[in-house]
Amino acid sequence: MVNQTSIPLWVTILSSFGFGSFFGGVITQLLSSRQRRKEWVKDNKKQEWRELISTLSQSFHHLNNYSPGNGIVAISGEQEKGLLEADAEARRGIESRIFVAHQIQRENVLERWRLLAGEKDWSRMVEYWNSLHDTLIAAAHKDLDIKERNWFWQRWSSS
Repeated sequence: MVNQTSIPLWVTILSSFGFGSFFGGVITQLLSSRQRRKEWVKDNKKQEWRELISTLSQSFHHLNNYSPGNGIVAISGEQEKGLLEADAEARRGIESRIFVAHQIQRENVLERWRLLAGEKDWSRMVEYWNSLHDTLIAAAHKDLDIKERNWFWQRWSSS
């Protein structure tokens, strides 16, 4: 006598609906959704870093144009208003970040900007800006997981 194994009816019904394909599709959808969200966050972070660095750079150059180190002895009321607007624009740029707010706080960007904007010594103002700018670039690279490549050495070593 041959022992035949019968497949339960419920297994036959479930397999006919393609549940393996269904669960595979669900898992694929969840993974791709997670990846799209990561890319969306990264794109928003990149935009915020770019806007912040651009705003601070423009504000610094505006402040730098009327600093005492550039031979300016006195400024007009209109120029003073422009300086105050540049400082206010920089502060708004710092304070309005959403995706990179934590990194900005960690690097103490607002306080460093206040120190820079309040500095009367032109050479120290430039030193503060260079330090702040370098910090922002490094923080953005770290946050966006950008690996710096020394293209010069790579170019010569591959020749």
